[in-house]
This record gives sequence, C-alpha cells and structure tokens, in this order.
Amino acid sequence: MPFDMGKALAWSTARFSFGGTAGEATYSPFDYVLVGNQAVPRKILFRSGGGSRPWLTMGIELISGVPECTYLELDADNASPVRGKHLKAIRVEEWVTQIVATCAQQVSRTSEAVLTLDEGPATPEQVRSVERMQRRRRNPNDRELLEQVAALYKANPEAPLAAISETLGMSPRTAARWAARCSEVGLLPQVSKKGQKRL
Repeated sequence: MPFDMGKALAWSTARFSFGGTAGEATYSPFDYVLVGNQAVPRKILFRSGGGSRPWLTMGIELISGVPECTYLELDADNASPVRGKHLKAIRVEEWVTQIVATCAQQVSRTSEAVLTLDEGPATPEQVRSVERMQRRRRNPNDRELLEQVAALYKANPEAPLAAISETLGMSPRTAARWAARCSEVGLLPQVSKKGQKRL
C-alpha cells in the first residue's frame, strides 16, 4: 500500500543531498511536533532517482515520538532493473536523520509569545536533535523526553495522556507507558489506588 500522507492545508518541499544521494522531500509545514526549538513534521515523503537509476520512495513518520521509515519502494520504471547495488546504496537510518533534519523548522518565540517557523538547510543542531529523537527508541531513561512528558501531563490535568499523545505523536498506550516511567523516576506522582489507570 502506498505511503499515506493524509490531507494538509498546504505542502512544502525541501531538496535533500547526502552522501551522493539527492532527492526531494514533501511534508506539511502545519502538522508537526515541537522538539526543543525544532518543529519536526509528523510525515515526510521522500523521492529520489530517475534517469539510469530506479526511483526510490521513502515514507517517514513519527511513531511514539521517534522518526521511523515505515515505507520503502524501488521502482525501475524506464531505468535498468533493480539490482543488489541499488539496495546496498540505501542507508535508511542515516537518510532518515538527514531528511528529517532538512525538513525540520527552527522555532523562534517573539515577545508576544507567538511562534515563528524558519526554514533553511539542515544545521548541525537540527541533525543532533533528530539523532536524540532516534535514540529514544532504545533509551527509556531519556531525561529530556521524560521531562517533556511530565510537563505536558501537569499542564493538561483534564486529559494529560491525550495531550502527550497529540503533542509528541505517540499512541495513547505509549503515552501511558511514558507517564508511568515519569512516576518511576519521580517526575510525576504515583497512581494512588491499586488498579487505578491514568486518564
């Protein structure tokens, strides 16, 4: 099934070039997750190839707050058939890092507390920010993420898990797990009654 980008008010495109691979990434500038001072798109569609090379299509989306490649397709089209050398040239993890960093927008806060998003080439800071997001899939002790989850939980007492899920691109179940982890490390109070669930 092709990668579903969903609907958006508008689409933005960014040119990407890394390690000899060039292509174009499409994303919605209005559908993002704030990570520090970066606005990271929830979904990105990347295309590369043409001429003598097969077309490569990669779908990237935030899953539990982590950018992941969830769709990958090679299409020979009118080029030569897909061969092993084409598969060996695909560096999924590195490309995800660089593509997401290229599409991320720098967030500036004005004196009136209004957010402005600035586009431009990926900076070293943006690359490091995406790399930290990718490490979260392996590290349940990510202090930055735990503090962000705890802050969202406290700021939204009526529906804290919904706020965490929506803001960080997590499923409700994953949001509940991170909230429980916050309790374990002392950032949130423990659930008072046995069997009681978080909202």
